[in-house]
Amino acid sequence: MSFAEFNQPLTGTRRAADTLTRGRAVAGATSVLNFSASVQPLTGNERQALPEGLRERGRYYIYTSFALRTEDQTTKTPADEVDLFGKKYKVVLLEPWQNNILGHYKALVSEAD
Repeated sequence: MSFAEFNQPLTGTRRAADTLTRGRAVAGATSVLNFSASVQPLTGNERQALPEGLRERGRYYIYTSFALRTEDQTTKTPADEVDLFGKKYKVVLLEPWQNNILGHYKALVSEAD
């Protein structure tokens, strides 16, 4: 059995960092992400461990073979967004689970504003 057996096809968007042109902010280019991932709900205990602002929103764990991107305040790079169940979800946390058996990434996604 492999990790891929639990995956489903997903789409998302990745936006480049905004830039300044003549003193005005210009939105970064957007690209489409097509990938496969395993989508899992959070348990009640996991939900309670989240910061208060995230508990009330829809949230899932997504297990991927590549790193999704979280928001980076230093470079002003926005987080990746993933389409799930007809809604947009933003990547808020990424944990690398790299080992010699089944390396993958565990991303927490939360319903976007």
